[in-house]
Amino acid sequence: MRTIILGISCLLEIIFIVFCISNKSNHTPAGYCCILGGVALLVATVILMLFPKYELPKPTGEYVVGTFTTTYVDKNRLETYSNQKENRWLNVKFWYPEEMDKENYGESPLIVFSHGTFGVKESNVALYEELASHGYVVCAIDHTYQCFKTKDKKGKKIPMSSSFRSETMKENAKKNKEQSYEYYQKWMSVRTGDMNFVIDTILSNAKIDEGEYVYQLVDPSAIGVMGHSMGGSAAAGVGRDREDVKAVVVLEAPYMCDIIGVKDNTFLWKEEPYPVPVLNVYSDSSWKNLSKWTQYEENYKMLSDDRVVEEHIYIQGAGHMTLTDLAYSCPPLTLVFGQDITLNVDKTVRKLNSSILQFFDRYLKND
Repeated sequence: MRTIILGISCLLEIIFIVFCISNKSNHTPAGYCCILGGVALLVATVILMLFPKYELPKPTGEYVVGTFTTTYVDKNRLETYSNQKENRWLNVKFWYPEEMDKENYGESPLIVFSHGTFGVKESNVALYEELASHGYVVCAIDHTYQCFKTKDKKGKKIPMSSSFRSETMKENAKKNKEQSYEYYQKWMSVRTGDMNFVIDTILSNAKIDEGEYVYQLVDPSAIGVMGHSMGGSAAAGVGRDREDVKAVVVLEAPYMCDIIGVKDNTFLWKEEPYPVPVLNVYSDSSWKNLSKWTQYEENYKMLSDDRVVEEHIYIQGAGHMTLTDLAYSCPPLTLVFGQDITLNVDKTVRKLNSSILQFFDRYLKND
C-alpha cells in the first residue's frame, strides 16, 4: 500500500511539473520556484519509495541473537578473478543464539548460506535471525568478486568482478547451452569451493576447546546448507557431494551442479537421485516455467520423483527477489522482478521463514 501511494504521488508530482513548465504564465521567478519545488518533492518521494525506513520481522525464538564477523583465507586456492596470484579470501558473518547454557554447547545445528548473483552475505538477515533465535548457528558468505561488494582486510571496497558480471548478463540457456554449461561449471566450482572451505573451517574451529563461543555451539553432526538463486544452485551441489550435509534449502535456483554436459543441444543430467532431503522454494518468476526452462529440468522432475525426499513451496504473488530482504529494503526493485504489488510482504516472509525453520527442525533436530 505504501508503494502504491508513493507511486501515485510521483505521478501527480510529474503532472504538476509538466504543467508548470508548459504554462507560459509560470515562466517567472515565482513560477521557476514552483518548478524547482516540484522537482525537489519528486526526488524526495522517489528516495522514500526506493529506500524506505523499514524493520525486519522480529525473531520468534527464545534466544537473543548475536553476530560475529571474520575473514577466512583458503591457502589451497588461488583467486580466480584476480591477477595478483593471491589466495582466495572470504568474509563471513555468523548469527547465533546468545547466552546458551554450557551443557548445550555442541548442540546447535550449523546452516551455511550462499547469496544470489548480485547479493551479499546480509541478503537474508530476517531468515538468519529467525533460525538463530531457535538455536541454530547460521554462517553467510560474501563470495568475493561474485558478490555485489565486500571489503578487504584494509577496509577497501571490493566490487563484483566485471568479467563475472559480463558472464551473467551473456548467459542464455535457451540460445547457447554449451556456453551456459561452461559458465555453470566455472561459477559452481568457485561457489561450492567456497562453501566447502567455510564448512571445513568451522568444523575445524569447533574442535578447539577454548575457541570462539560461536564455534563451541556447533553440532558437527547436524549441518544444513541453503542459498538463493545462484547460491541455491551451489547449496544444492554441496548437499549432493558432502555426506555430512543432512538438509538443503534451495530458494529458486536450478540444479547447475547436476548438469554433466550437453548433447544435441540438450543438457545431460546426473542420473542418481538427490541424496538428502531438500526444500525447493519458488515464486511467480519460475513456477510456471519449470517445465519450459531447460536449466530447471531437474527441479521439474523432482516434483514427481518418489526416490527423492523433496518438499516444495510455491509463493503466489512473490517475485524472485521477494525471497530476500530486498522485499523490505527496496520494494520497487522486487516489483521489477515479478512481485505482485498487492502482496503482503511481511506476512509472506514470516510464513516462508517459519516453513524453512520447520524443515530444518525435522531433519537436523528430528523434531
